[in-house]
Amino acid sequence: MSQLSKKRQPRESFYFDDCPICQAMKTAEKEERNPNIEELIRAFKKAKTDYKG
Repeated sequence: MSQLSKKRQPRESFYFDDCPICQAMKTAEKEERNPNIEELIRAFKKAKTDYKG
């Protein structure tokens, strides 16, 4: 079976719990899809405001 034909499973240890971008990716992966542009823009904006140093 090829890598592409396997059902995608969320890789829990691959994502950080406190990262908005990781959370958007994790949610989309659980739903067996890619995150859309709006979701990514929202996640990046949240990450930018949450993690100002």
